Amino acid sequence: MSLRWLRASPDVTQQTAANAGAVHFALSACDKFIEKVSEKAAEQALESAMLRNGIQATFDLSSGLSKTSSTDASRNTSATEVGGAKVSEAELGVNRYPEATAQEGGFMRTTTPEGTSLMASYESKDSVDKVAAFYRAQLKAKSAGKQFMDNSGPDSAMLVLADESSKQHVQILVSKTDTGSSI
Repeated sequence: MSLRWLRASPDVTQQTAANAGAVHFALSACDKFIEKVSEKAAEQALESAMLRNGIQATFDLSSGLSKTSSTDASRNTSATEVGGAKVSEAELGVNRYPEATAQEGGFMRTTTPEGTSLMASYESKDSVDKVAAFYRAQLKAKSAGKQFMDNSGPDSAMLVLADESSKQHVQILVSKTDTGSSI
């Protein structure tokens, strides 16, 4: 089972999210490319691709962690770490499911002038219902004065706790897998 946590300021721009998605897609597509050329050549190729889209970016692919920093035309700087970012439970705003194990490379941090977005991915051998019940109880306990949303079905659950006053959101997605659940 894997667990994906997302905590973000709602002010994080769509452009920044699109850029982070493009970076993640580019890195995913580059696995075979990276095997064939040196790490520095891969970094330069990715930086050139971003520059063609008007974004000054710097990549660091060492140690299996992708670090990207970019500056847009307004000189706003954003940074993304994909694959091994250090993300704590306190930052995520919820405790990890006790029977969950971290997915290798399943952590991401994006920081922009508008806020920070975090993601953590876990797996568990337990059912979607059991895992979702654990997170549902945590979020409901914190829901006073906030908006709690629960969209659950037999094979998945999406739980959201939104605090408009602090501009903080916690979103938990639990999905059925062949061996249990993805968080």
